[in-house]
Amino acid sequence: MDRVMEKLDMGPEELLKENPCLFYSCLTGYGLSGAKAAGHDINYLVMSGLFSMLGRSHEKPYTPLNLVADFPGEVLTCAFGVVLVLLERTRLGRGQVIDASMERAYFHRDAQREVTPSPAPVLSRTPADPCLARDTFIGEHTRPVLEESGFKPAEVKQLLLAGIIECNAAKVQL
Repeated sequence: MDRVMEKLDMGPEELLKENPCLFYSCLTGYGLSGAKAAGHDINYLVMSGLFSMLGRSHEKPYTPLNLVADFPGEVLTCAFGVVLVLLERTRLGRGQVIDASMERAYFHRDAQREVTPSPAPVLSRTPADPCLARDTFIGEHTRPVLEESGFKPAEVKQLLLAGIIECNAAKVQL
């Protein structure tokens, strides 16, 4: 796929030199560093494995409207990137490139067909690393936080019995 803006000397590097506060959003099929090929909604659904989930059981999958990959996969991902960059720009006064990709928006599979987390969107100055830790349980940190704040164990127990707080501990650490 041709990079029209770059051919016009209006790529992200050139424009950010002119205006360091600018944010430059790229919506592509495979990302700025990915394949230089055209793609279509159905391609990304097949590559991500989502296509096989569309339709009734024991029937062939059906082709959906473009509401599956095009809109949530790229447009909403890009809009989220714009919000992130605007927030970060208010703090540091600098813009950056937002690289939104349909292929990356779902998940990326490696050669063994295992799901590999991939941050979406990719930001040029503040890239993210995927968090592989589990989510905390509701109330998992309640007791230690209250005790660090000066509550005595008896007071924490009283709040717990009154139903004011929840205290849950992780049962298994994997």
